[in-house]
Amino acid sequence: MTLIPFEPQEIDNIALRVLDLASAVRKMAEKARQNNIRQINLHANKIQEWLGKMEEWAHDAGARVDAEISKLDATRRAQQLLQKNKRK
Repeated sequence: MTLIPFEPQEIDNIALRVLDLASAVRKMAEKARQNNIRQINLHANKIQEWLGKMEEWAHDAGARVDAEISKLDATRRAQQLLQKNKRK
């Protein structure tokens, strides 16, 4: 798999798409309740697989963000130490 750089806005756009899908699924459930439909036959294996992969992706992406923040923090601390040592 190739890693592709994403800007924060692009990550927000992914989140909005996921929320749109969640909204559509909630609407289906509400329609079923309103019409007293007790059960709906759906393909469950594929959606469970996709949701699992999306969860993995989200955890992996979150770890990458945290790692990048740690690198930036370490760089800032190193620069502060260098500046502090230059003043001495």
